[in-house]
Amino acid sequence: MNIPTRAGKKGLGKALACLVLTMAVGAALGVGGTLLYLEKTSAVPEKAFAYWYGLPDSVPEDNGVTLVLEEVRREPDGSGSIQYTLENRTDEELYWVDVDPAIDYLEQGESHRVYPLPVHTMEGPPAPSLPAGESVSFTLELEPCVLALPGTYSLYVDSIGRAEFEVTQKGEALFSSP
Repeated sequence: MNIPTRAGKKGLGKALACLVLTMAVGAALGVGGTLLYLEKTSAVPEKAFAYWYGLPDSVPEDNGVTLVLEEVRREPDGSGSIQYTLENRTDEELYWVDVDPAIDYLEQGESHRVYPLPVHTMEGPPAPSLPAGESVSFTLELEPCVLALPGTYSLYVDSIGRAEFEVTQKGEALFSSP
């Protein structure tokens, strides 16, 4: 069967135009998908966390109470929980400031508070005591985005100190106890 030359060229032009259009749309989707992936995997910390506050490089005064991480659990949405114990390994009764602990994230050598929203009060309840050789355990429930990114975090308990832990690329939490 003979196709007129003119009709054949016209059909070929349409096919080439469709092919070029399909390739352009595919390339645009590929570039967009790549950019979205890069944004999600290399998120800017200030945007990844619900809270982001700079902190001075201060070290809490050692009052003798030891902070021990027992378990750190992280969910895919960045929520989770931290179980920790305050231990008195001395021969005397010790006291600590009973305020909610905080979570800090280490970014390029600087700590940033990522939980909770800082609230400063002038007065609080009397400092609870911890008898010699005793311990008390707590569980801190974390809302989404607190453990948003892989990296180094620390649990900070006022008047006691910090306990560092690492969140891996796979979302696992790693820590060692004193």
